[in-house]
Amino acid sequence: MANEEIIGSSFVGATERPFKFEGNHFKRWQQKMFFFPTLKKCAYVLKYPIPVVPDVPTDASASGTKEQPVNTNGQTGSAAEPDKGKATAEQFKENALQIEKERQLWIDNDYVCKNYIINGLEDDLYDYYRTYDTANDVWEALSKKYDTEEAAAKKYAVSRYLKYQMVDEREVF
Repeated sequence: MANEEIIGSSFVGATERPFKFEGNHFKRWQQKMFFFPTLKKCAYVLKYPIPVVPDVPTDASASGTKEQPVNTNGQTGSAAEPDKGKATAEQFKENALQIEKERQLWIDNDYVCKNYIINGLEDDLYDYYRTYDTANDVWEALSKKYDTEEAAAKKYAVSRYLKYQMVDEREVF
């Protein structure tokens, strides 16, 4: 626990950040960059979507007054249990309030994470990727573009290696 508190509150200086990504060595940059949102405990926004706050129902729909069951003594369900509908509505409102707090925390952490990522980009890439809405959108767009480019480059290098043939006329150094 003490380590988590130290790591979570530590200051990340500009000298400790990874190199600016210019379009080369994406996997290395991505792995180094993922450390910083993790350090600030906001990397979860790259994996989980924004929490959705449910609609708070009106009092009539929360208590279920459309059809009320009748007890054996002839009383309706709402008269026999007057606080049950209110308790459910209050619990629903508390739950909605909790989810709204989580949503706001997610929005704040998404802002921090997105800016960590785009500030780790070279200026031309920064100008392009700053228009994305969320950190996850930026992260996925970068992964989609540069993972495929690196895979294609590796595939080309491997195919050249496999096509290499030794010939008597060429010297081997």
